[in-house]
Amino acid sequence: MSLLRSLALSLGLLCLVGCGGGESGTRVSGTVQWKNEPIAKGRIEFVPVDGKTASAGAVIQDGQYSVTMPPGEKVVRLFAYEDVRERTINLGNGQTSTVVDTKQILPPEENVNSTRRVTVSGKKQTLDF
Repeated sequence: MSLLRSLALSLGLLCLVGCGGGESGTRVSGTVQWKNEPIAKGRIEFVPVDGKTASAGAVIQDGQYSVTMPPGEKVVRLFAYEDVRERTINLGNGQTSTVVDTKQILPPEENVNSTRRVTVSGKKQTLDF
C-alpha cells in the first residue's frame, strides 16, 4: 500500500472516530404535556421558519423527546396518538403480524396549523411544551 493511500485511510478513520458520529447542531430535549398530562405516545417536529435547513423530529415517549438539529427559529408541531385497536394482518407464506391502529388526538392548532415558535441555539437546549 502506498504511503499516500495509507495516510488517506488513516485520516478517514480518524475523522470517523473523532467527529462525533456525524451529529452536529443543537441537541434539544424536553417534556411534552397535554392538559397537564405527559403525552404517552407521539411525535414532535421542528420546522425551520426560513426554510433553509432541514426539518427535525423525534418520537415522544412517556412525555419525553430528544433530537439534534441545526440552530435557528422553528415552528413546533406536536402530535399525540392513542391506540384504537389491535389487529392481525397476513404477510403471506403463513406469516402474520400484529398491527396497532392509532388516531391523532391533538387539535390542528398544535400540529398542521401550529404558530408556536422557538429559537434553537447553542450546543444543548431544553424546551418543554
